Amino acid sequence: MTQKLVKLKVIFTHQLIFKTMKKEIENAHEITINVVELASELAAAHLERVHTDRIQIWEVFEGEERYTEEAQDIFNDLYDNYYTLIESTKV
Repeated sequence: MTQKLVKLKVIFTHQLIFKTMKKEIENAHEITINVVELASELAAAHLERVHTDRIQIWEVFEGEERYTEEAQDIFNDLYDNYYTLIESTKV
């Protein structure tokens, strides 16, 4: 094999390695999220931070703590908004 062919082979190999590394780096930034869980966590945090002073958030029903009816309605609206927002960001 001539020197020129060897150099071309080395250059091609390096380009292939760099292209593969670049793809791996790009893929490293791709994450998978659970949209339902994220929307739920954001809605719960929002409800508890913004509405705690305005309404009763929690009640005990049959020995278990749960949202009041008013808090549940607010949570549902917040959840829907966050879910829609998260879904709209998917590429």
